[in-house]
Order: sequence, then structure tokens, then C-alpha cells
Amino acid sequence: MKKLISFAIGTTIFLTSVSANASVISQKMSELESKYSERSNVVAVVFYSEKNPYSVVGNVKNLMHTRDVGALFYPYWVPTFYETEVDKKSGCGLVVGKWYDSNYPSRGSWEPIMQKGLPRITDNAIFVYMRNGKWTPTEGQEGHLDAIENICG
Repeated sequence: MKKLISFAIGTTIFLTSVSANASVISQKMSELESKYSERSNVVAVVFYSEKNPYSVVGNVKNLMHTRDVGALFYPYWVPTFYETEVDKKSGCGLVVGKWYDSNYPSRGSWEPIMQKGLPRITDNAIFVYMRNGKWTPTEGQEGHLDAIENICG
């Protein structure tokens, strides 16, 4: 199976080429990369849960939807969700949402919320942003990328 995640120019990104026997989640990420490649206001969480992954989706959405206390006009970081996918066989899931703003988000206070919250509700997770037509994770998530790739990819 081709690698789902690769390092490119110092930044890891999800690749669009996925083999025919790739997991449900890696295939969906590839499809969504094509679908949302022209947008810069899309964020996704890919997660693994040893428990029922269907039960984790709502908790991931609630965490992504966290209130931005500094916002005046847009009170929630991720107000709308586009897609969810769960592969019960692998225990992996995916939640894709829209940022409150069409510009590349100022993620300063949202990322620590996600970094603290995701380990409480999942067994492993990573959040990625659509940037320049590719899924792009934040710095420092390489260990999570490797684990998610091994489990879900």
C-alpha cells in the first residue's frame, strides 16, 4: 500500500495518490482533498478509538465547535460540519468542518484546545488544514501522523 502520509518540503501532507486497497478513511481523505482543494477554510480531524468510533464523532465535533471567547462576530471556531466518516473495522474516523472565516485561520488559541482535548476523547488523533490544495498538519504532530498512518492508512 502506498504511504498515505509523506514529508514534503519540511511539512507533512496527505497525498492524493492512494492505492485500491487503502482504508476507508485514507480514500475519503483523498476524495476530500480534491473536493476542497480550492478552499482555505476547511479543517479535518482524523482519529482512532479503541471504543466505538461512532460514539467519538459527536465529542470530536463538540471539541472542534469550541467557543472562541475573543470573537465578536463569529463565536465558534468550527460552526459547520461538511463530512463525517467512520470505519468501524479499523476504529478510525474523520470529521471535516468549516472555519468561521474564509481566510486562513488564526489558530493560536484553538490548537491548544484541540491538543489538550483530543487525547481525552480519542486514543490518537490529528487535525489538518486545507492549505494550497493539500491537507497540512500543524508543526509537532509528526508522531501522531505516524501512528494514525499505521492504524488508519
